[in-house]
Amino acid sequence: MRRRVTRGLTLLLCSTLLLCGCSFHNENPVLSEAAKQIQTLHYDEAIAKLKNGKGDLSKAREAKRLLGIAYLKKGSYKKAAATLKKALSMSNGLLCEEDFDLSYYLAQCYRKMGKAEEAQKVYEHILALRPHDLTALYEMGATKLAAGDLTGAAASLDKAVNEDPGNLDLRIRIFQMYAQNGKEDTGKAVLSEARNRYGSKLSAYDRGRLDFYLGNNAEAQSGLEKALAQAGEKEKAGIALLLGQTGEKQGQYQYAIDIYSSVLKTGEPDARLYNRRALCKMALKEYAEAITDLEAGLARKDPSASRTLLRNEVTAYEYSGDFTKAKEKMKEYLSLYPGDSEAQREEIFLSTRNEEATE
Repeated sequence: MRRRVTRGLTLLLCSTLLLCGCSFHNENPVLSEAAKQIQTLHYDEAIAKLKNGKGDLSKAREAKRLLGIAYLKKGSYKKAAATLKKALSMSNGLLCEEDFDLSYYLAQCYRKMGKAEEAQKVYEHILALRPHDLTALYEMGATKLAAGDLTGAAASLDKAVNEDPGNLDLRIRIFQMYAQNGKEDTGKAVLSEARNRYGSKLSAYDRGRLDFYLGNNAEAQSGLEKALAQAGEKEKAGIALLLGQTGEKQGQYQYAIDIYSSVLKTGEPDARLYNRRALCKMALKEYAEAITDLEAGLARKDPSASRTLLRNEVTAYEYSGDFTKAKEKMKEYLSLYPGDSEAQREEIFLSTRNEEATE
């Protein structure tokens, strides 16, 4: 069974929707530049540009949309919600794709603010118009699960699966969500049903990744090794990420390093592989090499990986005993992600260690 990209599924990763699909970005230099700044995590610069309104801002609704996204990514959720609601109110009365896009971002704001009921109302409005929308069903389930409504969550998530039962990407995301909320066995049942239903029809990769998440490390390793040997260059990084982690789970860090290295040497450098290899190096207490990998990963400028890489770099410097550098990197991290309360507490700890080192 080949991996399937189905209707609505791309919306499951709202952060990746940012700035694609709006043809007028190229027509408007201000919006185009602001979009690039958001993609490269320069939220304050984007906010300043969009608020100042320098240049031609004839596409006022898209400017509000980008401003709301910038606030959301920065962690200013109240401002983001207010801005996105304003953008929604600027509709010309004809329902379009942008209205749904704005609604998803608004619901995300409400969830970040702990307003589960408000988020659910947004998804209910979407489902009233699009009753088979996978994204709305998934996000509704995620919101209910986070709020402790297991029955309601299961109803939404089961419906999403029934809409597209062969969608393994969706099933895996549902498993991960259940696991994050302490319901791993419930999530495994979603995966096991697919394993039993499709059996021999599954590709080596699909069998391997299902076994990976089901915790069948030996079977996963066998399937993923076969998949990696058969894969094209563009597919290798994703397979290697899972295959390497089968080794990590068993404490086989050198095996994992070899897997990541084999793909990094022959394929397009992938920030995620650098990150995993760095984690293995840290497990082996090879902190200098880990930092080198993390820097190499950051140099790829992959917005989906940069936050994790930078946070892990703080940890690597801390474990190496270089608290001055760890503190410096933490300041950089918090300038980009000021809403991370755990990192804020860690910064206080690093400041204390830094003071102790100078006494």
